[in-house]
Amino acid sequence: MKIDFTGVLKDAWALFKRDRDLLLRIAGPFLFLPAFALALVVPDPPLPDAATRGDEAQALVWAQAVTDWAGANGGWYCLAYALSFFGMAAVYTLYLDRDRVDIGTALRRSATLLPRYLLAMILVSLPAGAGLLLYAIPGHHRPTENVETGDRIE
Repeated sequence: MKIDFTGVLKDAWALFKRDRDLLLRIAGPFLFLPAFALALVVPDPPLPDAATRGDEAQALVWAQAVTDWAGANGGWYCLAYALSFFGMAAVYTLYLDRDRVDIGTALRRSATLLPRYLLAMILVSLPAGAGLLLYAIPGHHRPTENVETGDRIE
């Protein structure tokens, strides 16, 4: 079976136009506001100082600063992601439930499904993150390998 991408987009646009009011009532508080609150309230993580590149002591200081930042702000990120996942579960409940439920019923059902949904999202994210590491590590190794070779040639 071949999937027609334009057909999928047309169907999605038709569903959005049909249920715009419903989707905006869920997307606002559960998908947009948590990310917006994080951007406004939580400070950005500390960045390494470019002037001290290659200094091991400065790298340890920066790693400790990132650890402290994550300890202070990690809970807010977890809460924002949990609220976003709750909103996504509510949207899925609205569209995938055969009974065509209203918003209140969808929110109640997504609240009961949230622990399983969070577990599923974590189980999907872990291999994806590991795969990203497998993709990124060789890219970081290659430039350092060339630097060492350049030093040996001289």
